[in-house]
This record gives sequence, structure tokens and C-alpha cells, in this order.
Amino acid sequence: MLSIIRGEAQALFSDEPDQGQHEEPLPAQWIGGSCFLFKRDVLERISLPDPHYFLTWEEVDFCLRGLRKGYPSYYVPQAKIWHKSGVSTTYSTVSLYYGIRNTFYFIKKNASPAQYYLFLSLLKAVRGGLRMEMGMNKSI
Repeated sequence: MLSIIRGEAQALFSDEPDQGQHEEPLPAQWIGGSCFLFKRDVLERISLPDPHYFLTWEEVDFCLRGLRKGYPSYYVPQAKIWHKSGVSTTYSTVSLYYGIRNTFYFIKKNASPAQYYLFLSLLKAVRGGLRMEMGMNKSI
């Protein structure tokens, strides 16, 4: 699920164990980079993944650019990928930094002006709620 306004990208079925319940190919908003398989003409039309990204969001951006050029992404249950997810993005200050930076870059690059404004407004509201919860009512 991709939400530009919330700045979230959750992989299809990532919140449930695979027990064979999804047996048919389905369109997906994006797929993980370890699962990419595409024809050469896709690269020729949409170019390589954006080198500005590091660690996160590059595959979401790539799939969205493909979709906008007429190349949808699909979940294919018959494909088997073994990937040690999260090894390069374990919780650290580096992964936190790039996660936040890349989220902002993705939103700025792909959102309409209205979506970007809503994203920033939601972020400000969440930040304000956290400040109040922590007893920090003074504005900075």
C-alpha cells in the first residue's frame, strides 16, 4: 500500500504469513528491488533507479515511474525469492536518517502540490500531538 499523503509504502501482503492464500498474480503498487524482473525496454523508457536514493524508497519510485509510463508491477506467487530483508536497514541512526530523507525526497518528487501540503500538514499535526503528549507545549 502506497500513501503519498502519509509518506508510507507497505509491500503487498507484508503483514501476513504466506500460507498459499494468494495463488493468482495481482497488480502491485510496488515490489521490492530484490524481486525486479523486467525487459530492457522498461529501462530504456524510464531509466535506471534514481541514484539520489540510498537504502530505501528507490524501488517504490522506480515502480511508480514505470506505472506512469504504462508498465504496471505485479505480484507473482509462483516466483520464489530468498532475501534477508532488513539486513542493511536495521534500526540505526544511518537507516533512520536515510529513511526520513528519502521519504521527503520521494514525496517532493512525486506528490502534487496539494498532496505535498497535506503531507506536511499531517506531519506537523503528528509532531504537535507528540510534543503535547511529552509536555512540550512551547513552539520552537
